Amino acid sequence: MQNTLDGSVGQSALPLVDATTGNVVSGEVTTRGILLFVHGFMDAPESIAAVSQALDLSDWTMLAVDLRALQQKAPGAGTALQGFADATVAALQSCGLTDGHDFVVIGHSMGGQVAELVAARLGDALKGLVLICPAPLQGYPLTAEQQDMFRQRAMTRDPEAIKAGRGRLAPNASGDSMQTLVKTAMETEVDTALFQLDAWTTGDPAGREPSQVNLPVRLVCSDDIFFTPDFLSEHVTPRFSNIQTTHIAEAGHWPHVERPAQVANVVKTFTKRLT
Repeated sequence: MQNTLDGSVGQSALPLVDATTGNVVSGEVTTRGILLFVHGFMDAPESIAAVSQALDLSDWTMLAVDLRALQQKAPGAGTALQGFADATVAALQSCGLTDGHDFVVIGHSMGGQVAELVAARLGDALKGLVLICPAPLQGYPLTAEQQDMFRQRAMTRDPEAIKAGRGRLAPNASGDSMQTLVKTAMETEVDTALFQLDAWTTGDPAGREPSQVNLPVRLVCSDDIFFTPDFLSEHVTPRFSNIQTTHIAEAGHWPHVERPAQVANVVKTFTKRLT
């Protein structure tokens, strides 16, 4: 692994935001460590805000990349997931964050695929990787029925339909947590949602090989009925040489939204053990 981030392939930088405040980051981060969060399909940086607010890590700052700004691959970027990774690298470089910081990269669902690709480029700066209910990097081919269902979800902006669809995957979400899930979906443009859908279902060829991330990995699973613990154990865990699993009970596909305090504790404990 290299000592610094690989350069992006003709890809513009994505926005980086402070995960606690939501403010756009454009320059220096004063803490030694950066927790970099990558959100999932039809989500947004604000989905990790409650976790960031619950963390008590004085020498770490949680940033989040906004994947919604990318609606197509740059020429030469490879797969769509590689395009997201390229643009995330470009975001870090544009803010001058590629040197002098330790990184723990955190990814949820589709963001877990992107997080692994970014983490593999961080070289000596990488300290660990956290995957929350991740989609397998090799992709997740959908049946015709599933494809139709997800395309409908990507295209609808009816808040009640979104609430019903996300509620099936997050039965314990209510109040503010469900509002966050509905809001982030509604604010994702249709073309962006369809691009993301193709990205995480198609996957990346790197997912068919052992992961390049050999440092500690924490897999966070839940009572998710889509990416179940057994599914993740079969399709994600075997690719990593140094991985441990934590189960968050009474949470569905978005444990960081549904049970932020528990996820914050997992991230805090994991990070402290690395440094």
